[in-house]
Amino acid sequence: MGRMDGPQASPAGAGTASCEPRWKKSTSSRKRGGGFRALGVRCKNVDIIARRGVISNAGAFNTFQRLLAHCSEAAKPNLEKLEQLGVMKPSVQLVYLFVGLDGTDQELELPAANFWLLNGWDHDAQWSKFEKAATFEEAGFLPAVFLSFGSAKDDTFSTRRPGKATLQLLAPVRFEWFEKWDGTKIKNRGGDYDAEKELWKERLLERLYKHFPQTKGHVVVTEIATPLTTNFYLNTVKGESYGLSHTMPRFSLEAQEALHTATAVEGLTMTGQDAFSVGIHGALASGYLTAGYLSKQALGNAVLEAVVGPTAPPKSASASSSKAKKVA
Repeated sequence: MGRMDGPQASPAGAGTASCEPRWKKSTSSRKRGGGFRALGVRCKNVDIIARRGVISNAGAFNTFQRLLAHCSEAAKPNLEKLEQLGVMKPSVQLVYLFVGLDGTDQELELPAANFWLLNGWDHDAQWSKFEKAATFEEAGFLPAVFLSFGSAKDDTFSTRRPGKATLQLLAPVRFEWFEKWDGTKIKNRGGDYDAEKELWKERLLERLYKHFPQTKGHVVVTEIATPLTTNFYLNTVKGESYGLSHTMPRFSLEAQEALHTATAVEGLTMTGQDAFSVGIHGALASGYLTAGYLSKQALGNAVLEAVVGPTAPPKSASASSSKAKKVA
């Protein structure tokens, strides 16, 4: 998604010989969404023509505001409703710290677990103050830090990387704290940006050392990622980690209809967490819903596999024949 251009629109029948338009207005008024049909996607160096349709897992922002940027009329039924409801707001932004250590999980007594390191028990008050802060210094605290011991949860890590361990820390931040570097080039955002990243590294390491002091002196590799990093690699709007913000209007009936797997454009199907719910499980569940919408047989197979487990594929006739010959 990082380098995807928006599709174009054209009147019905125009430019079809050269396949130039990727979103074509249908000649039939009975077509879903007032006559727009998905023909494919235009990427940086290639045009992909869809055989049956387009499935977008790029999220609501990228699908309705970017992929359909040259065809705003096609996106209007979905986008207008979401904007009226105030749903088109980015979710939480995070700073990530990836850490490599020169000892094993066993030597450092690192648990195979995840931890939420909270600043206090009144979460609503914490987040309210945090969201109003123009800078981290004004807030003076982080409402939460997520700590995960990745290598400790990987049974094969010690054989692949003997004598090493890894962990990750994530902390919520505000995009506005990094906005002055927006538009600069990755890996070349300037010395002041590098200094800001260094501050965040020290803040998160401080949390790590507080709860797991045995890691101090063993940190040999660190890598910081900010919301600007997320913007670059995932083509997000404000470095959001979970698509649309999970507010109450986001789960209203009207919003759910606008975020439905079936969009207002014929042949354009939505999947991913914006089409269902936040996180890995939400994205996975949306895949089942999308498969079920597109193919009732696929949905039946998914349900069957969930209930009885995966079934072995039928043996081909040639394989059966070969086996029969060997037995004979």
